[in-house]
Amino acid sequence: MKILITTDWYSPAINGVVTSVVNLRQELIKEGHDVLVLTLSGTHRTWQEDNVIYIGSLDMSAVYPDARLRLLFSDRWMKKVLDWKPDIVHSQCEFSTFGLAKKISKLMDVPLVHSYHTIYEDYTHYFSPSKKMGKRAARAFTRQICQEADAVIAPTEKTADLLRGYQINSDVTVIPSGLVMERFSHCKKIAKAAWNIPENQTVLLYVGRLAEEKNLDEIFRHLKSWHGRNIVFLIVGDGPYRRTLEEAAKNLPETVAARFTGMVSPYTISSYYSLGDLFVSASQSETQGLTYIEAAATGLPLLCREDKCLEAVIRQGENGWQYRDSDDFLEKLSLFVETDFIRRNEMGICSRQIAEQFDIQQIVPRVVDVYKTAVSRRRGKEGEEIHECRECG
Repeated sequence: MKILITTDWYSPAINGVVTSVVNLRQELIKEGHDVLVLTLSGTHRTWQEDNVIYIGSLDMSAVYPDARLRLLFSDRWMKKVLDWKPDIVHSQCEFSTFGLAKKISKLMDVPLVHSYHTIYEDYTHYFSPSKKMGKRAARAFTRQICQEADAVIAPTEKTADLLRGYQINSDVTVIPSGLVMERFSHCKKIAKAAWNIPENQTVLLYVGRLAEEKNLDEIFRHLKSWHGRNIVFLIVGDGPYRRTLEEAAKNLPETVAARFTGMVSPYTISSYYSLGDLFVSASQSETQGLTYIEAAATGLPLLCREDKCLEAVIRQGENGWQYRDSDDFLEKLSLFVETDFIRRNEMGICSRQIAEQFDIQQIVPRVVDVYKTAVSRRRGKEGEEIHECRECG
């Protein structure tokens, strides 16, 4: 099958969408499919490398950090894509490249499948002075995009329920983003000493963008009331909210040491998980949260803000906890810090077992089934139209 994937984000950018698309593309190719990616270039120039076409674009960081806006996609490049004759178009983003996905789908008369990665209601602070108006605009925008697709893929039931609440008529199928398990289950470990962390101290680990919607300042607020043993809070990643969080770190008690690593290469990120003892997050803006699954695949227990997207990742009390408020967070953290090595190891084994269901090798066949169903339905509709015409004739 020839599969055209469109995405505003792709390597070398680092975020959940990029991880999801790169893993999907690699596994589709392994299974014998022909894959072409349309994404945005980091410059004004359009070029191609390794079956990826990078479209010239403009810097739009003033609107959203690292965002870019597509420039004109010339007839020459469009002809190249159309001559390739994709069987299906799979869009991954709703902005610059979605219009191209829709146009190519229409010109080639092939289905358009769309993966919904971002809950825009949680990002209103980037584009609207009014949260209420922003949420209303986000719902209308999402409904319009998803209605254009023959099928929609949601990574969790949480996201699927949200889309159904928007009264989207397109078929919504829940398929998690896949993970290359071996990268995390056999990662090279980094010694705590490399970050001047005492071997006997518990390390709380956060991995991800440092942005307002990730709600990381909530963890800092909780830790201000920590009176237990000395612990280290290791924050892996970077983003526009880093300076605010660094200020918050100054108010932590002496029993909590915060360390910021800055941006880390996706090729070494698995090793940073090995530094942690307990993965923590307060985000409620995730459609799935790939970092939760990566942490579990590395064998980390988790302590995360209660969220429906975590239902398949955290088994309460077995490989971690979903906490409700500050008191609950501190109670579970205290419980973990006092837990012995054997029990921590059991929790880690449970995390690895849970993460196996997200192995990309199990996920991609389900995505391909969505493709095949969409193609069959498109052909079926064509057959119905021909039949109706003959009846009329």
